[in-house]
Amino acid sequence: MSLKKSEQTRKRIIRSAIRIIATKGIERATSREIAIEANVANGLVSRYIKTRETLFLTVMEEITNDAYLQIETAPEYINGKGKILWMIEKNLDYFTGNTDYTKCLVLFYYYAAVDKQLWEMNQRMNLRSAKRLAAYWKQHLVENNISLQSNKLIWQDVRILHSLVLSAVIKYVTLLHRKTASAYTKEVLSDFEVLVKGLTLQRT
Repeated sequence: MSLKKSEQTRKRIIRSAIRIIATKGIERATSREIAIEANVANGLVSRYIKTRETLFLTVMEEITNDAYLQIETAPEYINGKGKILWMIEKNLDYFTGNTDYTKCLVLFYYYAAVDKQLWEMNQRMNLRSAKRLAAYWKQHLVENNISLQSNKLIWQDVRILHSLVLSAVIKYVTLLHRKTASAYTKEVLSDFEVLVKGLTLQRT
């Protein structure tokens, strides 16, 4: 099997695993069902997902890597505040457009509370996105002629902004079929406009 074909097969298996987990939950997801969904031999599933214990970890690595590709690089011509809102909008667009991913993310936060490997992965995920958010927040402060003061204060602001990003994504899954994705994204961006304005005033 060529490297390109092998990667395509791996992705198909993992995407199938995501659909099964989102529908039935992690406990009921079996390699046989994943193989049927992916239209591959059962042995191929075992090649890419070694054990049940690594199944969810593998799935979440795929989801988070895909998500970060959407938010890692904002267009250079956008100002700091615009980049923060752009990052949030792209994050929400990604998850509201992939409801199976959103359901897996909610399960991930639930299991991360009791599983060390998932908890450590959660910390890495949060740090990666928080660092990106911190860079955009620093740019926003500089553009508004506000002293950067201490890193402690900057990270205090970032924690507030970042917690709203996470809660907005998780909350979306409870709104499925009740609100359109575009209406929800508009609400969240409006909340962020208010929050950014309030934090900016605190730093002046």
